Amino acid sequence: MKLIDVLQSNDFSKHKENLEKLCKWIEQHDNHRNAKNYYGLDKQVHKFDSFEILYDDNNIVAFSGLWNNGHYPSNTARCSTRTYYHPDYRNKGSSRTARWSEDWFIPYEVNRAMELGYDYAFISIELLMRRRSMQDLIHYISKDRTWILHQDMCNTCRQHNDKGDFIGVNKDPNCWQNVCFTPLKSVIQAPFTLPSINIAEYNNTYASTQKQRLKRLR
Repeated sequence: MKLIDVLQSNDFSKHKENLEKLCKWIEQHDNHRNAKNYYGLDKQVHKFDSFEILYDDNNIVAFSGLWNNGHYPSNTARCSTRTYYHPDYRNKGSSRTARWSEDWFIPYEVNRAMELGYDYAFISIELLMRRRSMQDLIHYISKDRTWILHQDMCNTCRQHNDKGDFIGVNKDPNCWQNVCFTPLKSVIQAPFTLPSINIAEYNNTYASTQKQRLKRLR
């Protein structure tokens, strides 16, 4: 296995072309629930702080990126953004034999966020019902550094006008997610901050919606 940061590579064009081919294949053949997130993604690569492709020889195993691009506070970056596992390398059934994000993408993206001067890196998983998945993730990646599970559901989307100006929080149910974060410096002046609602409020507002969404995720 080999991890390539497309934005740091001397062969940017080659890796971007490989990504373009895969994104077109996803659009035509992959029935993954989030497949639309990857349509034309190759055209957005330059907006990421880092964008990595994991190769098995010449085959793309997975890809992921570190993201801010004005969506979050300027001291905060999101790991595992637009993460995709090729069907040939996905876990089958309930087993977790491969943890591409935990073993490859997250460690690299955290280090890259530190190099870029961010104060925090965070990871998010949608649906309160999947909070156990977040806790399992934290248990696995906290071997190397401290990750903190946010007590509330955080909003990971923002609404922008046609000019790209921020105009408020996107209240789509999918935007309220479980979040864990890690401090990247020993001394940080500002706390970790994302728009949030407590779990009781989330349940009151989105209980039925998240059940319907969970059915689609299965």
